[in-house]
Amino acid sequence: MDTDGGGWTVFQKRLDGSVGFYNGWSSYKYGFGNINSEYWLGNEKLFYLTAQSNYELRVDLSDFEGNERYARYDSFRLGDEATYYELLLGAYSGNAGDSLGVHLGMSFTTKDADHDLVGGLNCASHHKGAWWYNACYHQGSNLNGLYHGGPYTSFQDGVVWLSFRGVTYSLKTTEMKNAANMSSFEKTKLIKKVFQKRLDGSVGFYNGWSSYKYGFGNINSEYWLGNEKLSISPHRVTTN
Repeated sequence: MDTDGGGWTVFQKRLDGSVGFYNGWSSYKYGFGNINSEYWLGNEKLFYLTAQSNYELRVDLSDFEGNERYARYDSFRLGDEATYYELLLGAYSGNAGDSLGVHLGMSFTTKDADHDLVGGLNCASHHKGAWWYNACYHQGSNLNGLYHGGPYTSFQDGVVWLSFRGVTYSLKTTEMKNAANMSSFEKTKLIKKVFQKRLDGSVGFYNGWSSYKYGFGNINSEYWLGNEKLSISPHRVTTN
């Protein structure tokens, strides 16, 4: 089924608690899980993907009573690792309520990398997740929290979207997905990305695995974009 015309790349998915999301910086940087069940695509991939064009974000949510909600943001981008993958968002629409806007401009925090605004307390450790936390006791959302499976009594550490079911209800399913905002370019044209270029021999291509994994060269002359970046093509990632 195509959501809002299709073309969405799903980068976060929760559905049954089969994958642990209380992970460290490296796991969230490079991604983890099973693309056929639960997973996080990886912050480094998201940074590269959202830097290519004007992207929008959609968050789909459901509870154990069969209620479904969604939130949509007309622009979405992550900063690079130097900003600790800062969250940048546009205007909200939808019926889930805006429980992500409070995290705008925040850096990503994991249990082993504290970038929130609270001194002496790591919000990821406190909320048993990884997110763009600001103040630990005032979270709008925590979709990478523990999978409690409905109502729970521990403190705000479940799969939470505050404006949907509050902080003591852990949601059944979540999907975070992005797509190129088609209003930012002509719908009749395709975005073409050159990932390999040779023209004058100025760059050496007899390189090792790491060079080809992450890319090398000069984008204004000769280069290889990088296999890791190529792997995030929407044709290789679950889309809806």
